[in-house]
Amino acid sequence: MEIIRLEDSNNYIFDIICEWNYNWWGIRNNDSFEAVKCNLEHCLCKERLPQTFVALIDGEPVGMYQLSMSDDLISRPDIYP
Repeated sequence: MEIIRLEDSNNYIFDIICEWNYNWWGIRNNDSFEAVKCNLEHCLCKERLPQTFVALIDGEPVGMYQLSMSDDLISRPDIYP
């Protein structure tokens, strides 16, 4: 397994995680695909938060996580960045 920091939106990995995020949260929150994609584009930072990381197996994305400054996990303040 390889973990990469996603820094560019012009690749197939970015397109895949946009689909994942839209299907996981976008539809549930009534967000358009374009809104989800725009949000993810703003999480492609190199030297500050937010940052997006993708797990790859044999070069294919299998998971992702983000580090951000938003306090969106109220039940777990101990894992806040």
